[in-house]
Amino acid sequence: FQYALRLPYARIVYARATSLEWSVCFAVKLYSQVIRLINFFMSRTITFVTGNAGKLAEVRAILSSFEVRAADVDVDEYQGEPDYVAERKAKEAAEHVQGPILVEDTSLCFNAFKGLPGVYIKWFLKKLGPAGLYQMLAGYDDKSAYAQCIFAYTEGKGEPVHIFRGRCPGHIVSPRGPPDFGWDPCFQVIFVIGCTGTGKSDLGVAIAKKYNGEVISADSMQIYKGSENDSDDDKSFDNLTNAELHQRLAEIDPVSARLVHPNNRTRVLRAIEVYNLTGKRKSEFLREQKESNGSCDLGGRLRFRESLVLSLDATKEVLAERLDKRVEKMKQMGLRKELEEYYDENRDKLINRDHFGVLQCIGLKEFIPYLELTTGDRSSPKGDVLFEKGCDDVKLHTRQYARRQRNWVNSRFVRRQEAREVPSLKKLDTSNKDTFLADGLSIVEQWMAGRDFKEEFTGEAENSEDANMTRFCEECQILVAGTRNWNKHLAGKRHKNALRAAKRRREIIDSQTVPKEIPSEDIAEDARS
Repeated sequence: FQYALRLPYARIVYARATSLEWSVCFAVKLYSQVIRLINFFMSRTITFVTGNAGKLAEVRAILSSFEVRAADVDVDEYQGEPDYVAERKAKEAAEHVQGPILVEDTSLCFNAFKGLPGVYIKWFLKKLGPAGLYQMLAGYDDKSAYAQCIFAYTEGKGEPVHIFRGRCPGHIVSPRGPPDFGWDPCFQVIFVIGCTGTGKSDLGVAIAKKYNGEVISADSMQIYKGSENDSDDDKSFDNLTNAELHQRLAEIDPVSARLVHPNNRTRVLRAIEVYNLTGKRKSEFLREQKESNGSCDLGGRLRFRESLVLSLDATKEVLAERLDKRVEKMKQMGLRKELEEYYDENRDKLINRDHFGVLQCIGLKEFIPYLELTTGDRSSPKGDVLFEKGCDDVKLHTRQYARRQRNWVNSRFVRRQEAREVPSLKKLDTSNKDTFLADGLSIVEQWMAGRDFKEEFTGEAENSEDANMTRFCEECQILVAGTRNWNKHLAGKRHKNALRAAKRRREIIDSQTVPKEIPSEDIAEDARS
């Protein structure tokens, strides 16, 4: 009875059953609805009319409580409004297939064209391609559009057709990205970046809700190879020193070895890993990237050429306050217990793995001195002190990391060469939590309307090879990475003092050297020769 009341017709009849004559009608109608409902749930099989394996897999995932089978029925290509086309396809499919039928039709509708191309988008895309679709609107200010997916469902031949619609509004943009599937090149991508506590998650969700978008986490520490929770490098290198590991890289890829400091173990390991996994040197990948169209020495071309990067930041005082509150909240929610359980369960994986896997992240390595205590000592005053120190270190390291992130954003997107492709970039101060969401949504709206955001150019970026080239200073006995750092080192006090000290040592050695007396006959012999 409850299931039947969910049917629109049953609800209408029930509302009218206020007298004896209508009660009889209601009972008959309700009985027929219940019988049909029971028959439907007993069969639990829906035929989805499609020849697309990807669509079939998606529908099966959504309707997981039903058995969904595919039928590639050759139906006519009808002309008309999307609802009409979907309804006609469902009725025609019901002529060929027994039982419940589900058909789907997709359309892309330009508001400037009053809904066209609509259901004919497949033919437009085939003939014109994504670039042609964009050119169709070249003379129009209104480039807004909506993608529409219509499902038509009928329980069989002669039964009514029910229409379900889903719309995703947006704008038609110039193609970007690889044409892997359908309209992929026309998708708009917004990157929300920033350090912990700046409001990335809040703004990302707000944008997705407003524009029917999808939020994808691109945190490198949340992406792992296989099922391991520790992104291990090859453990056969664990016993090698940094110098030995760098020598191994020099044998495999001399170019990459010259561009990475021996003490930068993570980058050295990554370069070796690239070669081991692909059989191709990392330097070869980078060279090919820089030689591709739209690339320069600073990097390759953008995958999404008109993407927007929102770089979130806040004042140091606000960021410190937010971080303090976040850590305190984590403590109240059981941070101490969670750390202990995780460490005890994964102790063997974490021993001697400094700065690898999860230990690269801020939030665990700061508590290692506390976690290495025995269970009893953890609850002692000493344990309390070490735990609080770990909390303070988390706050400190996060503030330091925020400073490095600011430098990275400026280096990648602001201090750039004009030849390099760069996305639209807008820095957003999120210090005012009451207004930053509205400010962020306003920026996105302006960008979608065609405004391009570029931060002020602050100078020429350093050539990537110069930035990474390592040089050894014989006088100071140190290895320096980067041409700018090398020039600073040469002009610095340490190097100048080393030169003066070396000069004094040579003078002392020269003053202590007494020339030997040379026999006169040897001089005469030398003169004759």
